[in-house]
Amino acid sequence: MDQVSAIKKLSGLDRGGQLVFTTRDLAKIFFEDRPKAFQAGLARLVKNSILRRVVRLTIMTTGRKGEYKTPFGTLEFTHTKRSVGDILDSFVDRDRPLKIATKQAAIRDLKRVGRNLHLLDETL
Repeated sequence: MDQVSAIKKLSGLDRGGQLVFTTRDLAKIFFEDRPKAFQAGLARLVKNSILRRVVRLTIMTTGRKGEYKTPFGTLEFTHTKRSVGDILDSFVDRDRPLKIATKQAAIRDLKRVGRNLHLLDETL
């Protein structure tokens, strides 16, 4: 994958509201690349700050809170007392097992649990 076409494809998805991708998602987007070329292309995009790896993922849960370190980054589960109905109204369904909160819901929940918001980029 060349950088210009990657930026065009990712910008189009960004305008559509898709900001988080798994490696499997990216492989589908750049399906024309062979595995070695795909991995090299991803490495270039990360090196040139076009893609960023997530090193910490905060997940709101009605279950137990906890933090788990994995080879891919840290998963943090933060308990919420929200009702299931309220939670279901506050996410975007991307046909994935892990649902992604709307921007408004994510900011609201971060404020609710007392998170520091000074690094938040509200233009996303």
